[in-house]
Amino acid sequence: MGIYLLNRLAGGRHVLLLPLRNDDRPVPKVVFAPNPTPDDYVVVAICDLRRLVYTKTRDMKWMVLDVAIGERDRFVDLTYDTKTGKRRRPVVEPLQQADRAIDGLPFDPAAAYTPSYDTTSKFTSVKNVFFFGGDLYQVWRNTTSTVSWATPGGGQFGMAKDEIVVLKYAPDRRPCWDAVKDLGGHSVFIGKNHPVVLRPEDAPAAVRANCVYWINEQLRNEPMVFDMEPQLFIPPPSKH
Repeated sequence: MGIYLLNRLAGGRHVLLLPLRNDDRPVPKVVFAPNPTPDDYVVVAICDLRRLVYTKTRDMKWMVLDVAIGERDRFVDLTYDTKTGKRRRPVVEPLQQADRAIDGLPFDPAAAYTPSYDTTSKFTSVKNVFFFGGDLYQVWRNTTSTVSWATPGGGQFGMAKDEIVVLKYAPDRRPCWDAVKDLGGHSVFIGKNHPVVLRPEDAPAAVRANCVYWINEQLRNEPMVFDMEPQLFIPPPSKH
């Protein structure tokens, strides 16, 4: 499977990568370092849900990145941290390993999320990560029917179909992931490539602030939008 990238910022030049697979199965995710050109690029890809590979300028093959994951785990998404520029060999940091101990206590994966988002994590099959303003975020979406479960203290917590939760990472806090209700007036676009965060006034078309936009493959790639502030799924406009 051949992979091409058209970088408009580099004068519309194509970046042609080596074939990654010998079959017709799709490549789940390909992420480039900033501003790639045919003469200067680094790229990381999820190859088969349990293996990460990378290649760079003038490499003659894809190289496997050693990442230890659990027997039942698989790669869902990845994002490229641009703080250190283009690394010659990408350094992979799984989210759990990035969490460090506080006050000498070891990191407890069970305390990663605030209640009831520790349970929500088990019910959301679509997850994405992105950087914005120097912070790391996760986007979770419920793709099934409405689900609900009991919470400590006798309460109930639930998620409707296509409901979205956006969580922000704070490494010096426990739990280190907590839900947020806005992106400071920005909105994020989730697709098969790297998520894009922008202000509505910078968009070429009408965009709502503090919203998550995505493509629903179950509805013939219908564009969808979720408003973070009132936590409301907005149905797409009717075609009739």
